[in-house]
Amino acid sequence: MPSQLRPFAARPYEAQLRLLVTAACTHRCPFCHNEGLARRAKAIDPVQLKRYLPLLRAYCSSITLSGGEPFQASSVDEIIQDLADADFDITVVTAGAELLSHLPSIGLLDTLHVSFVGLNSDDAAANCNGNPGEKVKALVAVRSECPLLKIVINVPY
Repeated sequence: MPSQLRPFAARPYEAQLRLLVTAACTHRCPFCHNEGLARRAKAIDPVQLKRYLPLLRAYCSSITLSGGEPFQASSVDEIIQDLADADFDITVVTAGAELLSHLPSIGLLDTLHVSFVGLNSDDAAANCNGNPGEKVKALVAVRSECPLLKIVINVPY
């Protein structure tokens, strides 16, 4: 490790890292915050990421996975497991449509941010991934499986 770099414990602030796991997303949410991420961008290679985890861990303890839609990345479960094994605090920002397919990985998270366009059935047509009621049902299942998980609901209006 270069001598001019200091581990995060010696710094006066807590460093956080946001990883764009994939550009893939089928939702087209009107409030998407992918900051110009090219839709053709490659997904993160979990083997490459794993090589960098010791260096990243020396400078931050918290990683947020976003995208695109992180749960549409084929490697997201492996990435979450590797981050958990490296003792990172892990947050995922998601539109929430794929929650039930990733319950074991969600159990490794510290925080889950789920975005809603609106909270009533009239918003279903505008909702980036279907009826908000279905997301609520999925969140109930997540809460049942992961009672200590911090869940944040993002509603942009």
